[in-house]
Amino acid sequence: MTSSKVRIDNSPLAEAIVTHLACGYYHSVARTREGQVYVFGRNDYGQLGLGHRENRRLPQKLESLSGEGIERVACGCYHTICLSSEGLTFTFGRNNHGQLGVDTDEDKDTPQVVEALRGSRVCQVAAGFYHTLCLVGPPLDQAPRQRIRGTLARDLQVRFSNMCT
Repeated sequence: MTSSKVRIDNSPLAEAIVTHLACGYYHSVARTREGQVYVFGRNDYGQLGLGHRENRRLPQKLESLSGEGIERVACGCYHTICLSSEGLTFTFGRNNHGQLGVDTDEDKDTPQVVEALRGSRVCQVAAGFYHTLCLVGPPLDQAPRQRIRGTLARDLQVRFSNMCT
């Protein structure tokens, strides 16, 4: 298997350093070193978070999350989850099974804060076809907030390598 780098010259990401990339069924989300979020692909249910349902062939900066310090991104089939450095969880896209966690089953085409998780220390986010998973630690007022590090796989490995758990 050969490894190669591909540069998208006609893209806002041409000069950016992408530190996290997530792919849904027909859409992708990239997080840059500066914490900016870029989205591209199909947008049938608002899964790009741009406030409309038009597809995007090239990455487009998600301006509504600028300044939020996005640390992690995840994609489900037709929905997207973004986690900020402050522990806020933003979701958008298809919501037919409540996968956005916003107490409704209406699709959302702009990022929504998951109010049920406000005040919790969300450490990691992941998504499946029609579900969202948030790994949550002790409430923020009970544990000092640390910069999000590691991966879900490493966190689970540590947890399940303990004979007691």
